Amino acid sequence: MDMRTAPPTHFISTPLYKDSANDIWRADGLSPISYSDGAKSEQYLKHVLSKAQDLGSDSTELESYIRDWSSEYHLSSKRSLLLQPFQFPPEARVLEVGAGCGAITRFLGERFSQVIAIEGSMQRAQLARMRTTGQDNVEIVCAPFHQLSFKQSFDLLFCIGVFEYAPLFVEAEDPFAHILSLFQKILAPNGTLVLAIENQFGLKYFASSTEDHTRIMFDGIEGYHRQIKGPRTFGHQKLKQKIADFFPSVNFYYPYPDYKLPQGVFTEGFLNTTQPVELLGRLRSRDYQTAQKPLFNEQLALAELASNNALPFFANSFLVLACGNRQEEIPQLEENADGVLFNTDREKPLRTRTWFLKGQDETYRCRKSLPGGVQRVTLGSLSLEAGEEPWKTGHSLQSVLFSRLRQRVPFESLFVPCMVWLERIRSCSIEQGQTSFIPGGYFDAIWSNFLFQETGGEFIDLEWRLTESFDYRLLIFRSILTFLDETKKEDVFSLLPSKNYLQIMKQLFALFNIPISDHELKKFCKQQTTFSALVFGNRGQDYSKLFRFRLFR
Repeated sequence: MDMRTAPPTHFISTPLYKDSANDIWRADGLSPISYSDGAKSEQYLKHVLSKAQDLGSDSTELESYIRDWSSEYHLSSKRSLLLQPFQFPPEARVLEVGAGCGAITRFLGERFSQVIAIEGSMQRAQLARMRTTGQDNVEIVCAPFHQLSFKQSFDLLFCIGVFEYAPLFVEAEDPFAHILSLFQKILAPNGTLVLAIENQFGLKYFASSTEDHTRIMFDGIEGYHRQIKGPRTFGHQKLKQKIADFFPSVNFYYPYPDYKLPQGVFTEGFLNTTQPVELLGRLRSRDYQTAQKPLFNEQLALAELASNNALPFFANSFLVLACGNRQEEIPQLEENADGVLFNTDREKPLRTRTWFLKGQDETYRCRKSLPGGVQRVTLGSLSLEAGEEPWKTGHSLQSVLFSRLRQRVPFESLFVPCMVWLERIRSCSIEQGQTSFIPGGYFDAIWSNFLFQETGGEFIDLEWRLTESFDYRLLIFRSILTFLDETKKEDVFSLLPSKNYLQIMKQLFALFNIPISDHELKKFCKQQTTFSALVFGNRGQDYSKLFRFRLFR
């Protein structure tokens, strides 16, 4: 029987019947399990899914309903980014274990011909069915997975954020080994297990983030000694050993900041050979349960870990692809890449992907692509371009300034390194009357995109362009504004002499010996608000209001 027309009864030997009222398959004689985010959270999700028009995995409409962590986890378009960049065969026979409320299930239904998704909770199975409304190629089965019997094998088995709960539901001496043995039996000999889980020793948990499941600080690091039977995660080596007992070929990938809301996915080789601290430092981790203040600066810690090839061990999450056959059978990232970075905070046509590609000479290149494969998107005088450039290591000027700020360098001397950048900018500018103009290709040449060296430096990632030259002081304005915003996020704003954006802005222009008037600052602020609204939509408008307030309150 063709997989595209086969009901779950073709693959599952346990007797099933169709609950027509909910369009869900149920197992005869097996009781659903009790698991929930809370009645209020699931009632809200039901309300959202019943009224939303766009239920897709990349739906911005669903994202507009995010109000807390629970709704963000189920409605964010970032969820599916974990799996999107992989070369999975669309004709694969797919099983999802632990569908939850259907965020990943929806994506699987968009990618594959037919998907069987198993969820033990009836309430969540109903929500998964609502999320997959209109996807006739997706079947939802409500039953305890480990109590089902199967008569046909699958090519791909997805277990995203579920494996750690095995002790709660599986009665076995080693519930994790038991589940893996079931996965092995269900998968075809050359089939692939795709498993995502938090890292017991993720850096953010040392920095004070509470353990995701127990909500206790340091609980995983200390070995979960407070409870005998409960969810638990694993470190890199132990997880690899457990999986390798059943699947000899194991590939680890590292989602940053984690698998829940990934902004990038990278191989171990990329993490260990490129010193990607500037890149990873921008992918900030979060404590999803509390507002704990980190005990240390994670970006500085990342730099030390990178210098010791320890980034994989301290990654916050793992994405594991494992196969019982040859390593070559395991799906790889598209473009044969060693990593991919997503930019999802912009309007949809501007959401780029940057692929990190390793050449025959062992060096990396960065290939930026736009949705639909277009080379350029133009918004008025502003354009975003696809392109490719060599991977470059080093510290950005902005990072250098952060380091000097933490070292309590006096304000008058703090920004001395900016003179190297300023000389580069001036060397590219053209005098027109009493104003210097710089070509539009340098619109993105701000401090965070300048790799600093005392004797010079080089620009990276100049993706945004203006169609015409512009006042070079706008570039200084944008650099200072970005620096101040990031300084607040870095929680070192108090080290600056003032909390007033406008005052600091004027002081810096004076330090650089560049005349600027309040009228000109307001003009630059208006230009920046226009750009933000074009790029980020409503979020950009909100941000524009915020920095107008910070500048001119």
